[in-house]
Amino acid sequence: MTLFDLIKLNLGIYRENPVIAVPPVTVMIAYMLTSWLTPISGVNNDVSTNYFVGFGILFMNLAVPFLGLLGQASMAGKIVDGGKADLDDWIEGIRAYFSRVLGVSLIYLGGF
Repeated sequence: MTLFDLIKLNLGIYRENPVIAVPPVTVMIAYMLTSWLTPISGVNNDVSTNYFVGFGILFMNLAVPFLGLLGQASMAGKIVDGGKADLDDWIEGIRAYFSRVLGVSLIYLGGF
């Protein structure tokens, strides 16, 4: 299989299941929103407010991609099994894999 065959195959999968693009688009929108909010956090001189906004932006930059990754993985699993993906697969993937992936991530983070 050449690279062009692989690209054609992937484009065909996206054409048949356009909903699989929703998780990465959601992550992209979250990054755009947090980049828009970052300059606002420096407007107020109150240190506690800056910490609150900073931790909120950090949480969004960590949580949204994590949930997007879980959703995209569960949707891709459904497609590999020969089914058609929908947004319910995103929710099912989060329910099924959230604790396991979070546990592995925390163990990996604890190793540093």
